[in-house]
Amino acid sequence: MTKNTTYQEVSAGIYPRLFKYFRAYSGCFLLAFLGYFLFALSQPAFAILMEAFVRALDGEYVDGLYLIPAACIAIAFMRGIGSYLGSYYMSKGGANVIHKMRCELFENIIALPLSFFDTGKSGRLVSLFTYNTNVMTKATSQAVTILVREGLTVIALFSYLFYKNAQLTLVFFLLGPPLAWAIFWIGRKIKKYGFGIQDSVADLNHVSSEVFSGIRLVKSSVGEGLAKIRFSNISLKTKKLGLRLAKISSIYTPMMQMMIVIAMALVMYIVLLSRGTMEAAELIAYVTAAGLLPKPIRSLSS
Repeated sequence: MTKNTTYQEVSAGIYPRLFKYFRAYSGCFLLAFLGYFLFALSQPAFAILMEAFVRALDGEYVDGLYLIPAACIAIAFMRGIGSYLGSYYMSKGGANVIHKMRCELFENIIALPLSFFDTGKSGRLVSLFTYNTNVMTKATSQAVTILVREGLTVIALFSYLFYKNAQLTLVFFLLGPPLAWAIFWIGRKIKKYGFGIQDSVADLNHVSSEVFSGIRLVKSSVGEGLAKIRFSNISLKTKKLGLRLAKISSIYTPMMQMMIVIAMALVMYIVLLSRGTMEAAELIAYVTAAGLLPKPIRSLSS
């Protein structure tokens, strides 16, 4: 079995296994979902508010001008409540999942026979509770937060844009195929280097713990030089993998920004051409909503 096959098999089974843990704390995650739903609704609400503001400048809503600043405060309040509910309960649910995973991992390891500890690498076991657990913490808190919050935000904004002008909104879908290709290609690279870094960090832990625990033997056999070479080689491998991962990540961000800006430029051009078919207030509301899309799309795609 090749390493690439192993990466595919592991990544294919990660999320179904994570979902089993999420179900045990579904109350926290449902509250987080509700919070992020309110947060997402606040985005098109601001665009609607801008349309009302421009219409008020043209002389509409004379008897209800106070409703516009009141609505602005109400939207900000809804956004704040949604952000709090989403962030806190997503963190609480993620912390519960990590605690359960960590305890189950420890229980399973100490239940293994002594022969496992005789042949196993202690450094790899340590890395399970340090580096790997930290990676899982990011997966259950940051990644899921971005997926839910930004995903709902994109859905809410696109729904509003389709409602305003379906034909104009289809321009954004020109971004779909190249965006999907970029996510797929870079995602495979990141997974490959990520697994490599996890392995090399485990090797670093193993070598260092092995040398430090047997330091008397190392010194008595004048093995410091060999220990230095072993540690240096593994550290060099870790550094190279980290730099490759940083290079891929550095390419990804500006590439995504350029693709989104190109789509926005097309939309702005078509909006200018449509100025005779849409009112000024509607155009401003549309551009406001479209301008809110790049950030969640960029976050979601990462």
